[in-house]
Amino acid sequence: MSVLKWLFRASILSFVLLGCLILYFGEGAPTAPDAGSGHVHPYFDKVHSHYVYLTELENNGLSVLLCVGVALVFCCIVVDFRLKRSVARSQQGRSE
Repeated sequence: MSVLKWLFRASILSFVLLGCLILYFGEGAPTAPDAGSGHVHPYFDKVHSHYVYLTELENNGLSVLLCVGVALVFCCIVVDFRLKRSVARSQQGRSE
């Protein structure tokens, strides 16, 4: 059960960090593309309702953080399902 708790905490942390980065980029990123600084990847900021332009590293970081968060949630679901299944089987074995 402790593995499930840590996976769940890691997924929550991942999504909190993703939200913080989205807010940070929405306030600090330029609203016009700037090839000199590398801010060329458009990102629609739903909080402030405008497009901001991110560098390739920032854009990839958001994508990786989102994928990690989704993968952790999926792992939590799988681990929880398997734990519940093994507990049900062990309880069924005791009753027989």
